[in-house]
Amino acid sequence: MKYLIIVTLSILTIHLAYSSTKKATITAHCYSFQLSPLDWKDGDITYFTTYDGTSGQPYNSNGIVSSEVKPTTIGSSAYRTDFLGIDALGIYSYGTVSMTIPSTDSDNNGVPDFLQKEKSVNSSVNYNAVTHWDRYGDYEATPPATVLFTRSANSSSGTYQITHSDGVNITSYNYSGTWHINSWTGEVTYDENKNITINVSSLTAEGATVNVTGTGQYNYISETLSLGGINLTDGADTIQTKNAELVRSGSTYSGQLSLKDGEVDTPWVDYANWKVFIMDRNDHDSDGIPDLTDPEPTASGNEETKSSQYVLPGGWYWLGAYPWAYSHQEQGWLYCHPTGDGLYMYSVQNKSWSKYQPQSQ
Repeated sequence: MKYLIIVTLSILTIHLAYSSTKKATITAHCYSFQLSPLDWKDGDITYFTTYDGTSGQPYNSNGIVSSEVKPTTIGSSAYRTDFLGIDALGIYSYGTVSMTIPSTDSDNNGVPDFLQKEKSVNSSVNYNAVTHWDRYGDYEATPPATVLFTRSANSSSGTYQITHSDGVNITSYNYSGTWHINSWTGEVTYDENKNITINVSSLTAEGATVNVTGTGQYNYISETLSLGGINLTDGADTIQTKNAELVRSGSTYSGQLSLKDGEVDTPWVDYANWKVFIMDRNDHDSDGIPDLTDPEPTASGNEETKSSQYVLPGGWYWLGAYPWAYSHQEQGWLYCHPTGDGLYMYSVQNKSWSKYQPQSQ
């Protein structure tokens, strides 16, 4: 419940203990996605792993693969993944699969709907496979084929099914598997010393929730928010971010975020490239610039001071929206800023600071 009260020293002293740390929301979408193994129902299984750009045996480590399908370049709709065909005797073939994912971006945020958790997917995608090695010397060109990707909105996982091969409908064979997109959602906290903490969560392909935290530094120049390298950990593993530059549009900062390695269980780099969004609705001076890159005015004043003789109004204040207080006498908002030597209040109407002086009762 919010209260209308008379400002007293005891009330303001309570607010001096409030932290100047503020919160914003964060979301991030990986440009890569995962494909589960494809069971051909005859003892053969195809596994997918990170495209390495060579014709040699694809990335794998003691049977571990990454399942990653990644863009040829960040932002491209052209995607590739390497494959390994496995039977009872081991690897019998390997090569590369290429496809073009749908480029539809209904909210124009730079992330295709195909990769965005909030969007549903029901798309047929053409693909082709090139075999680099086959145990039996079978290098016959693989005919063009079509795979149907489906996924419900707000779900990280969906299904894929090969529907056509060389123009023939093969849906009845039920060559299918699951696919998974990677995203983080959560919050960031920041303070006036340019410390920033990230707390996010994501779902694994198995449906488990993973909580990730990390602390680092940030800075800004004009409309650009700069994030320094941050060590993110889920308590067991640690991944490192590279420096990132996020550009502001309204209350949102967005840009590319690269990880030194997104999946530490594999010895190669995978799931490394992301699009990140930080939305900050804090705006102490109501100028349309979030506090993340528009810090609170200092208690010593600022260049917009209207009157060096400004005196805080008395009367009734509404403190239900702290750190904001509404002065019914001034009929305007005041911003509360506790410091080591007392409480300062900034008048939006008069664009000036004044130190609170308790009035005798």
